[in-house]
Amino acid sequence: MSLLSSFISVKRRYSRSVNLERDIEIPDSLNGYVPTTRAIDGIERFLRAFSLPNSVRAWTITGPYGTGKSAFAHFLTAVSSPHNSQIRNKALKILHDNYEYEPIHQQAIKNIPKKGLVKAVVTAQREPISTTILKALNRSASSFWSRGRGRRPDIIYKINNLFLRAKKGELIKNDHIIDSIKALARASKTSILLIIDELGKNLEFSAQNQSASDLYLLQQIAESPSSEDDPKIFLFVGKDLRKP
Repeated sequence: MSLLSSFISVKRRYSRSVNLERDIEIPDSLNGYVPTTRAIDGIERFLRAFSLPNSVRAWTITGPYGTGKSAFAHFLTAVSSPHNSQIRNKALKILHDNYEYEPIHQQAIKNIPKKGLVKAVVTAQREPISTTILKALNRSASSFWSRGRGRRPDIIYKINNLFLRAKKGELIKNDHIIDSIKALARASKTSILLIIDELGKNLEFSAQNQSASDLYLLQQIAESPSSEDDPKIFLFVGKDLRKP
């Protein structure tokens, strides 16, 4: 007797949910992704912000569980990857194959630097937002300089030290984190894309511990100034509607 699995198979994309940290460099993780109108609008705003010095560079992606927030964020990191990377080429092909999205495709080619962005991506836990951000910065800094980009700058070791201290429960001042983000942008000579998925977990922690400084840290990052020629800091946070 033939099994049903002999005739029907589920594509990889639909057999498991997107995990931003796990899938960040896996080209096949984009298989089957179809950008929605809202996703294209978000990408267009992101790309437009490269050329407008006073534009908004922080966004919140809010919606019910399973509506594609993580998938959109993952596609955005793929578009922001180095020009010679397989995952970026795959993302651009998705845009190029739809005639309607060709202007966005051309904007991505023009605005994303050849070396790509520093992709600081993290899935939040019930912990201070500062710890979550340092986790993202620590991983992304090490990854960025693992591709033969020369001597590792001192900021990598500073961020790693801050992260280890935060993991031990030490409260890291917001100013230290902001300064580290700016130093990382200067050392990498490219912009930083900071994506925090499942922000609701951080907010739960902040509410339980009556901590307002965490929320202020996000505001400081969102309002970080930069001139037209400076590396920019982009912030995306994803939050389920069912979370506080």
